[in-house]
This record gives sequence, C-alpha cells and structure tokens, in this order.
Amino acid sequence: MLKKIKEKLMCAGGKARRFFSAHPAAAVLISALSVAFVNEILSRRSFIGAVVFLFTKPHLFLCSAAVIFVFASPALFSRRWRFTLTVISSVFLLLGITDFVVRCFRQTPFSWIDVALVRSVFPILAVYLSVFGVIALAVLLVALAVLIFIRRSKAKKTPVNVRYSAVTTVSALAAAAAVIGICYGTGSFPGRFPNQLSDTYRDYGFTYCFLAGIVDRGISKPSGYDNDFRDVISDIISDEPTETPGSDTTDSAPHQPTEQLPNIIFVQLESFFDPSYLKGFSFSENPTPVFSELKKNYSHGRLRVPTYGGGTANTEFEVLTGMRICDFGPSEYPYQTVLQQG
Repeated sequence: MLKKIKEKLMCAGGKARRFFSAHPAAAVLISALSVAFVNEILSRRSFIGAVVFLFTKPHLFLCSAAVIFVFASPALFSRRWRFTLTVISSVFLLLGITDFVVRCFRQTPFSWIDVALVRSVFPILAVYLSVFGVIALAVLLVALAVLIFIRRSKAKKTPVNVRYSAVTTVSALAAAAAVIGICYGTGSFPGRFPNQLSDTYRDYGFTYCFLAGIVDRGISKPSGYDNDFRDVISDIISDEPTETPGSDTTDSAPHQPTEQLPNIIFVQLESFFDPSYLKGFSFSENPTPVFSELKKNYSHGRLRVPTYGGGTANTEFEVLTGMRICDFGPSEYPYQTVLQQG
C-alpha cells in the first residue's frame, strides 16, 4: 500500500518537474502564490486565519502574490533559473519568518524600517537573545550561505529564452499594476497607515505592508512650501496683534506674558502603570498611594498614544512636537530617520 502511494507520488513529482521545465512561468507563479500564503500563515500565526484572509479578501492576497511574482519573474533570465527562483522565494520567506520571530518579543510587526535601522539593533541584541541565541543565529546564517553556494554549484543550467522571459516579466508587471490599481480604486488600501501596524498587517497582508514601508517614508513637503513661505508664516505669528482685556485697542507688538511661564517636565515611565485599572483584581491596600494622592490634588487624565507594545519613542515624539506619527511612513521612527538628516 505504502509502496504504491510512494510510486504514485514519484510519478506525480516527475510529471510536475517536466511541466515546470516546459512552462517555467507557471513555476514562478505557483512559487509566488505559495510564498504569499505561507507568509500570511506566519504573520497571523494561524493556518485558518490565512485561509480566511485568502477567501474574504482575495484581491489583497493576489496583490501580495503579484508583487512577489514581479520580483521573481526576472529569475527566468538566469541559466540557473530554478536556483535563482529558489533564492528569491527564500528571501521573501525569510522576511515572513523574521516577522514571526520578532513578534515573539514585541507587538509591532517586522517592517522595512527595521532593516533600515539594523545598525541600531546590534547594541540591544543581547536584550532579546542570549549568548547562545546570538551564536546559534550566526551559525545558522553561515550554514545558509554555505548551502546557497553548494546549491548554486550543483544547479542545472538551461538555455535562456529571452523572449519568453521578457513576456513573463512584462505580464507580471501588468498583472501587479492591475491588481494594485483595483485595490486602490476600490479603496481597499489605506491612504495612510494607521498607527497600530499589527492591525494593518492583519487587514492588508504581510507582503504589501512590508514593501509599502520602503516607498512610504517621511512627510512630503507641501506644494509651494519653501524658506520664503516659512519666513512669511514666522512673521505672521510674531506680529499677530493681541487684544488688551477691557480695551478696544490692539497692540501690534508681540504678546509679552505678564508672569513667568513654568517649566514643564515630561516624565515617560514605561515601567509604571496604575494597577487600579486592572479588572477582576482587588488589593488589601492602595499599591500606589503617592500616585493616587497626585491624581486627587492635581490635574490628571489619560493620554491616547499612537502605539503600544513597542514604539515608545514615537509617543515621546508626538508629545514634544505635536506631529502625528501616522503622517510618517509605516513603523517609522522620526528620531532615527528624518531628524538625522540635519
């Protein structure tokens, strides 16, 4: 029984190899669809969740697959197209695996900004991985590089059909443009990414969200804005007339405060929270008496922040500047990007 099943599987495998050898574009397409689906499984940590996404939002799934198809189709220009396709597919799978691992330590998904700021990761790598973990990661990367080298040396070479490869690549670009156009035309994609990326990745798919972070960064300069216009705004603000209480006259001079303004100290303490907000818990005594006393005698309230489970620096940025993080690229840290440009 098992022998017959094995023979049938080998026969089916042989037919599949012959089919893909004759139609390599089909191999690229199947690879793109498979990688997109596996990445959704990893991103959602659920096979069922990926299936639900596939059937409830097929246009979004096809958008991710089409983008991978575009990146993978140039493999057909290589004499070792199977090997090249495997490498390209592995890169996309590696992104999905990295996202899976990263989200074991934080709520924010893996995004392009993590790659752009990779240098800042090394000083804090020991916080997330033990020495053994770092060594294991290094060994894994070296082993992967050796495996790629060995596979390349043994990869079968085939003649390149330039016309066939070009038609496949152009078709992939056209398909991707059509699917993306449909998604944007129907409003399926957001104009700007919401603050909480974990929800965005769930709603729109891993591949699209990750790649969107490459092109969607920073804030675009408004039309007509330059140094002269900035000076005009500055003059308007500084010369704005102020009314004197009880008088109909106005003073064109800049407003001078009648009393010295206080210094405001902003303390952002990640290690503290008010345990009284916990539901289903009771305490024999007040666990935070000083904090409760401060709330009783001074102004207090809750602060709605742009992110949780990571990205505390962006909360600080919003409070200090008044600028919205959602106006920047997905998962962007202005402290590490635009503010470093001088």
